[in-house]
Amino acid sequence: MKLNVLSVGLILILLNISLNSQTQKWKWINPYPTGALVNQTWFIDEQKGFIIGEAGTLMRTTDGGTTWYSIDLGTTTANLFRISFSDAFNGRILGTELNADTPFFARTTDGGITWTQYSITTDLFFPVDIFFVNSQYGWCLDNLGKVFKTTNGGQYWINRSLPNLILPSFQKILFVNQNDGYVFGSTNNNIVSFTIARTTNGGTNWSIHSGPPTGEIFIADILNDSSTIIANNYGLLLRSTDYCDSWTFKMNSPVRRFYSIDFLNQQYGMIGTDSGNVFQTSDGGINWNQINIGFQTNINSIQYISQNFLTAAGHEEYDTYTYILTSTNQGSSWSNHTRNVIGSLTQCGIEPIDSLTAFIYGIPDWVGGSIYKTTDGGLTWYLVYNTSDYPISDVKSLNDHIIFASGGSSQSIILKSIDSGETWMETAFNNEWVKGLSLIDSSAIFAFTNSVIYKSTNLGAEWNITFQPTEAHFRDLEFTSSLVGYCAGGNYSSQLHKTTDGGSSWLTYNFPTSDFVEHLSFPSEMVGYGVTWGKVYKTINGGISWNMLISPYVSWPDIVFNDELNGWITGGTGVYKTSNGGQTWEPEILHSDSHFSAFGIKRNRSLWLTGSNADIIKYTGELSTAIAEYNGTEIPREFSLLQNYPNPFNPTTRIRYDVPRESRVVLKIYDVLGAEVATLINENLTPGKYTAEWNAGQFASGVYIYRMDAEGFSASKKLILVK
Repeated sequence: MKLNVLSVGLILILLNISLNSQTQKWKWINPYPTGALVNQTWFIDEQKGFIIGEAGTLMRTTDGGTTWYSIDLGTTTANLFRISFSDAFNGRILGTELNADTPFFARTTDGGITWTQYSITTDLFFPVDIFFVNSQYGWCLDNLGKVFKTTNGGQYWINRSLPNLILPSFQKILFVNQNDGYVFGSTNNNIVSFTIARTTNGGTNWSIHSGPPTGEIFIADILNDSSTIIANNYGLLLRSTDYCDSWTFKMNSPVRRFYSIDFLNQQYGMIGTDSGNVFQTSDGGINWNQINIGFQTNINSIQYISQNFLTAAGHEEYDTYTYILTSTNQGSSWSNHTRNVIGSLTQCGIEPIDSLTAFIYGIPDWVGGSIYKTTDGGLTWYLVYNTSDYPISDVKSLNDHIIFASGGSSQSIILKSIDSGETWMETAFNNEWVKGLSLIDSSAIFAFTNSVIYKSTNLGAEWNITFQPTEAHFRDLEFTSSLVGYCAGGNYSSQLHKTTDGGSSWLTYNFPTSDFVEHLSFPSEMVGYGVTWGKVYKTINGGISWNMLISPYVSWPDIVFNDELNGWITGGTGVYKTSNGGQTWEPEILHSDSHFSAFGIKRNRSLWLTGSNADIIKYTGELSTAIAEYNGTEIPREFSLLQNYPNPFNPTTRIRYDVPRESRVVLKIYDVLGAEVATLINENLTPGKYTAEWNAGQFASGVYIYRMDAEGFSASKKLILVK
């Protein structure tokens, strides 16, 4: 829907997005509820509340902050910094898209359960604040003093900007009612002086009030029609009782900066500052008491819900750990609703067993190595191995019970557990530390150092050298079966080493790049992917030749594919997904404060990702299996859905289908009552012949229906599961 407004207005395009039906495909495990920096909390009452932050973060609680649920706003790049509700149902969010300074605006009319996103096209330079007096009347402000007004809840806006000022910088807009409002900021006429603009007719006209040279105003709140409290970034607090005409100094605080302010009524108010300090007043800002909340954090957001119940959020200026705080006793003591259950780990990796059980490993406080385990999906973690002698470089599971780990410094170390990681046995050999592992079965277990690949055929009791070239510098090792394996390495050129006989002999191929391939992912014996800093390469002939794909730039990269088409790359601050074998990539997470670096996958079962500071996220989308059939230039002439094979089956079967042109393809499984039980494909696919695999191990025997839909084509067939 497109609304055209005259030159005094702006163009606002309502995006046709059903945000309530979308869910985040990645869930934060550690820290909880999010690793994104939280900019603000807003509670409707003591139970229902929200947090917003970077990377499009919006989360909702209905139990006072104990548990949180992600809401997908359709963006992974927006920095959301303002959320407010004018009543229990009508709320709005303001932010900016990353590196674009483009306004992001979303609105809810049902208490935050569903949100509608609006794309605003205007000459707003950098939006900084938004304020609504009710569900319909609101104003949006940028830092140069441009003001836009809406009278229908944000569906269209009218320009109500301030007069031209000298080097303005505005931060806050507040209205008492539909007519009376203020804009707070500063101007710089050789000296920075705080500047306030006042309107009594809804923004049609503004009068300018200049104050003393006290620096820029950062926060403000209105107590009543005539009384206002403001503060700047030097710990200076002022109060006016005559419509901002004159001011009295109420505090010159030793803290560096005031970050947030909120008044419950004309008497009770609180200001959030740095280093975990707040100032509280009970007499309308005449007197203030300093309280330390017990957490060393800047209080970037604070809110009174009632005289007893307050909320706050914050983080240190250069810290990625966010605090989400509540107080139930007028601010005397506070509870933190975020958790970091692992502590400080660097050079982390993760090995999932399934959606509930996983191991994370790394270097604690830059010394030694540690392995933690979870059995409840990451809710709690406990230490299962710790040493101060060497780092842990890898953990791999052969099954639910047999787990191997590697490490070492001046000596190779292999750890083995036969009780799901509860106890470990240590084996030392060689004088190089073991960099990684690849486990196929009890007779095919591989480990590699910088220059040697070892193999054990008896569950790690003995290790023999299976490959030791003159120049190696191995970086990654992956076996697709007990016979076929691939190793990335090379000293002076980037090389791929391949075995087809379980490591007895190896062939060497060159990657078409001088950059060293850091990680490999082979979802099948013929199709594989390799990643360097900023580049992704693909083979469809088992590593003999490679082609470079167009992909996002990632540093300290990792790559993983669940099948031949669906894969992810990460490195630095982003996670990108492809559903067409690397032809295109879409961002799923863009996060400026986490350095994601290591995937852990059990194909078709579970996908996890970790990075710096033991940040952990888990994939909650469906891990479907799609296998592309590469057969030269043949392109199907029409859509078709073939009969699955085998049929009957137990527990896996394959479904072939043809796609004649680039299309959105949906392939789902239903039971005989018509209830959806699985989504195998829901992606944009390029022309080709495809095969999807369904693992029905968790379903009961019986007749099921599979159905394919794509651009006017629809077909369904029966399949039979017999256990």
